[in-house]
Amino acid sequence: MQNFEIRHSKRYNRASYAYYPADTAQMMKLEIDHRDGGLNYSSGSNEQRGIEMVMTKINVVEGLETYSPFDGVNGRILLTPTARYSARKIQEMAELMDGHAPEISAMWKVDRNAAIRLIGSIVSGEIAAKAA
Repeated sequence: MQNFEIRHSKRYNRASYAYYPADTAQMMKLEIDHRDGGLNYSSGSNEQRGIEMVMTKINVVEGLETYSPFDGVNGRILLTPTARYSARKIQEMAELMDGHAPEISAMWKVDRNAAIRLIGSIVSGEIAAKAA
C-alpha cells in the first residue's frame, strides 16, 4: 500500500490504517478502523459493528495537529459490517481503498455526497481497486 499507513493502538491492541495527504496547512485525514457498535451517546442511535472510514479535517501548524470533533466537515461511514474485530478484514479494506484515498480526501471537502457514492461504489465492487 502506498497511501494508507498502519497504526497500532497499544491500549486496545488493534491495528488501523490512516492516510495523511501531502497538504501541510489543512487536510482531510482518512482512517479505516473497527467500530465496536452499540449506543452512540452523541446521537442516541444504535450503531452497527463493523469496519468504518473516518474523515477528519486536520489543521497542521508548526508540526502540531489540531482538529475539532464537532466540525461539520468530519464524517464516518460504515464500509462493511463484521461480527467481531478482524485485523485481516481491516487490512483488506485498506488495500481496496488505497488507490482511491487521494481522490476521496479531495472530494470530501468539495462534495460529500459524491464522495459517499464513490466509497459505496468501491465497496460494492462497481469500481475496481486502483493501483497507487
